[in-house]
Amino acid sequence: MLLSRVRLRPWFRRASSNAGVLVLVFLVACVIIMTLAAQEQHKHKLLQEHVAVTEQGPPPPPPPSPPPLPPAMTPAEWLAQFPRDTSGDFRVHNNAFTRQQDAAQARAQARAGGAAVDDRTSARSILLATQCTASHLHYVLSNAQTWTGPISVAVLAADGDEATLAHAVVVKMRLCDTVFANKVSVHFVYSVEDWRYETLDVSTLPTDARPGEHVQALGGCATAGMPVSVANIGRGGGHLGAGENYAGGVPYPNNLLRNVAKHDAVASRVEWTTVLDVDLMVALDHAEFAQNTANVPRNEKIAFVFPAFEVRKNTPFPKTKPEVLQRLNEGTVQPFYKDLCWKCHRWTDYQQWVDTPSHQFTYTVPWHDPWEPFVIVRTASLPDWDERFRQYGFNRISQICEMHIAGFEFRVLSNAFVMHDGFKVKDGFHATKQAELDRNRILFRQFKRELKEKYPGVQRRC
Repeated sequence: MLLSRVRLRPWFRRASSNAGVLVLVFLVACVIIMTLAAQEQHKHKLLQEHVAVTEQGPPPPPPPSPPPLPPAMTPAEWLAQFPRDTSGDFRVHNNAFTRQQDAAQARAQARAGGAAVDDRTSARSILLATQCTASHLHYVLSNAQTWTGPISVAVLAADGDEATLAHAVVVKMRLCDTVFANKVSVHFVYSVEDWRYETLDVSTLPTDARPGEHVQALGGCATAGMPVSVANIGRGGGHLGAGENYAGGVPYPNNLLRNVAKHDAVASRVEWTTVLDVDLMVALDHAEFAQNTANVPRNEKIAFVFPAFEVRKNTPFPKTKPEVLQRLNEGTVQPFYKDLCWKCHRWTDYQQWVDTPSHQFTYTVPWHDPWEPFVIVRTASLPDWDERFRQYGFNRISQICEMHIAGFEFRVLSNAFVMHDGFKVKDGFHATKQAELDRNRILFRQFKRELKEKYPGVQRRC
């Protein structure tokens, strides 16, 4: 027995060694098989992707890298991109902010294959054009809430601080009030004198996409309808006083601003236009106007007159004719310019307006010098304002005078009106008013001589 055990040990050792080799060979074979299978699986996957690409086309290219930001413009470079006006004294920034409603309409038009959209058939048939500085933009916000049609405002930004403030106020109003954003287009007029804009940081000028610190400095949306000045954005070096259109170092180009705002009506193909002072609130039934003017021949020269009133400061604005009549009796409303230049508006014939029944759309009055009413006129026939008139005096009447000589008939709207914020008083004007009035009176005489040459053979005079 012992002998047999001794003889078996070498054989057992050899068998054990052979078994280990076999296990090792088996493991190696398994690894090779798994590797080959993985390679085949990967090849199969690549083949499937190739077939898919062949059937569907090549994958889209990766999006391009965003272009590098341009170097910051200097104020002079920024101003130079805007064209000069005919005088060469100002630069005009048309459509700095466009109506979002128009942008949406343009997108819809593009989706419809470019079909034309005729604003004349819509409720947006009358454009309200106005002009101001940044400190008066809150009036535009107020009118936007009740005016049915589009609004165009031209804003004088006479220096770097005023430009920053104006952009900030507009952006804030657009962000805070969708009605303002949808209805109002904004244009800017700048002085051509570059040195006035040395304080302007173009890189921080507020936009819809980048409101920035200046909009934040104006406070929340609850203050969007309040007047502002450069002090609200931490500036004190503005050349215009707070709210003083005529008190700055730049002569206020009221007629240039009116033309800039009015030309938006031409571009928008709006049939009717009214050009109003910014601090006038408007009461007009647009549906009644559209119904009663639908059959007015296009070649007929008619100016529809807004009776103009003043409401005592810090009292509510009347919204209807019966309210105006009541407030006239109370003494909190009075005819426009009653205490300053009664002859400038008396030809509206306020008593006839009071007596005219609501079912009568208008009454006709002859024009008399120096009547300067606020009117609605067909855009195509509305003369431009003479841009030589700046500051105070004769700027509005020059255009009304030309309309009279051109053959316009004046019809007073019996149910509509405009209302000025506050009574006009003699001591409420800037110090240089009389000097400006005297200078513009000389220009007005020259203007009337020029009208005789422009309309030869016409017997009307003003």
